[in-house]
Parts: sequence; structure tokens; C-alpha cells
Amino acid sequence: EAIMDDEYFLRKLQICHGGNLLVGSSLIDFQRQLTEIEEQKVTLEREVKGLSHQLRSLTEENRRMKYLHRINVESLAQLRDLLSQHIDLDDFGKDNFRKISD
Repeated sequence: EAIMDDEYFLRKLQICHGGNLLVGSSLIDFQRQLTEIEEQKVTLEREVKGLSHQLRSLTEENRRMKYLHRINVESLAQLRDLLSQHIDLDDFGKDNFRKISD
């Protein structure tokens, strides 16, 4: 079959790579497409690596900010006083939410 069909191997490559190769194109065109896609892959991998590093940095910065804004509460009365300055205490314990004492 391969002897009779000049594009036999080209079609097999096309099937292996999801049919992205145009009929009538040459192996050189296919190699060029493959090289371009590999270059795009490398570029995208670099971008993903950079974004992952940025995410780690932002997560660590967020953790530090939370630690800096931590409020020490030593008693339930102190918690009630602190919360009453900013919100309505009657909202706690409704609609399956926890009570302040929980």
C-alpha cells in the first residue's frame, strides 16, 4: 500500500497528529507546522511558569497581610464589643449561620 501511494506516510502522520495536516502538503510543510507548534508550546509553558510564580508570590503576600491584620480576642465579651462596632449582632445565629459563641 505504501509503495502505491506517495502520500501514505503523510496521511499516517496526519492521523497521528489529529488531522491537522492539509492534503497535498509536503513533509517539509508538516515539519514547519510542527516546529511552530512546539515553539508556541515552549512559549506557553514559560508563561504558565511565570504565572505560577506570580500566584505563589501573591498567595504568600496575602498570607502575610492576613497575619499583620490579625486581631487578638481574649474573651467572648471582647468579641461582642468588637463586632458590635461594625455589624449588627442580631445577624448571627440566623439562616443556619453560627452564633457568636460558636
